[in-house]
Amino acid sequence: FSLLNTITMKKKVLVLFLLISLPLFSQTKKDKIADHIIALHQKKFDFMISKQFDSLSLLLDADLSYIHSNGWIETKDELIANIKSGKLVYKRVSVSEAKVRIKRNTAILTAEGTYFVTMDNTDIEIKLLYSEVYIKEKGKWLLIHRQSSKLV
Repeated sequence: FSLLNTITMKKKVLVLFLLISLPLFSQTKKDKIADHIIALHQKKFDFMISKQFDSLSLLLDADLSYIHSNGWIETKDELIANIKSGKLVYKRVSVSEAKVRIKRNTAILTAEGTYFVTMDNTDIEIKLLYSEVYIKEKGKWLLIHRQSSKLV
């Protein structure tokens, strides 16, 4: 009888623990979307660095406005062309922090990172605070806007 009570008590404690910890292990829909956006954000850099232009193109909206910290604005076609030509070479991007807010079919990523690039044959290391706006169209998230500011 005492062994039966012990097993029953252990089961009760286990069930109680699982019920209390369940919210810690489950992700909301917004959390999953945010994780997906952060992954896309990183893939974009990977494609830029490895010069996978077809893959990069699939992540960018046709109406992209890509605003650099110096005020230079590129369209989707210009961004890809400038990376292809070597005018701007992405060597490495180290993101230190990224957060995502979601409203309906729009995700706004705000991040800090250090960019290691070569522009017009000059190596540059620059710390940036930037925002990226992704929209969901036809079931797919696309980068439509990006703007950055230099961090001192």
